[in-house]
Amino acid sequence: MILSVQKQPAADTVKLTAEIEAALAELTRSLPAGMSAPEVIFKQSNFIGASIGNVEEALRDGAIMVAVVLFLFLLNVRTTLISLTAIPMSILITALVFKAMGLSINTMTLGGLAIAIGALVDDAVVGLENILRRLKRNVAEGAFRPALGVIAAATKEVLSGIVYATVIIVLVFVPLFALSGIEGASSRRSASRSSSRSSRACSCR
Repeated sequence: MILSVQKQPAADTVKLTAEIEAALAELTRSLPAGMSAPEVIFKQSNFIGASIGNVEEALRDGAIMVAVVLFLFLLNVRTTLISLTAIPMSILITALVFKAMGLSINTMTLGGLAIAIGALVDDAVVGLENILRRLKRNVAEGAFRPALGVIAAATKEVLSGIVYATVIIVLVFVPLFALSGIEGASSRRSASRSSSRSSRACSCR
């Protein structure tokens, strides 16, 4: 006998799979003699775990590449470290927002997080490059204006460009909200052609 368990849209696949495995382990202890223990033949949580692992590797490799490129571009260790703090800070704030809103980590939220972090680092690089250039010019010209004033003026110069670029990126994804369902029409067509096994949260026999 094969039993397929499917989660509700708002349920956490990883948490549900752990609860099912705990229930199966408890059931195994009370099985009558001669009856084999339940065997899990497919778990969607494995795919989710692998996806999270891939994202962690991508974030690690991306952070290293960003650090190298920033240092070669700016030739300033302090500025490079400041830019890199945008990555862990954005992840931490996102985790806090997810917890406050009761959201869970899945492939769609991870994909959105990767895109948002890329845009955030890009904006940080643009702002810091202009600030560094203005600070160097302030010293070269002998104006000796207060550093905070120079930073505020440099930030204001590129603020409109950063805001417009971010709004354009957001507008690119606005049409996705018009799609019905979580995956959208194209994803549902692909899912209908795939086997029913791939759509299960957990299958046991």
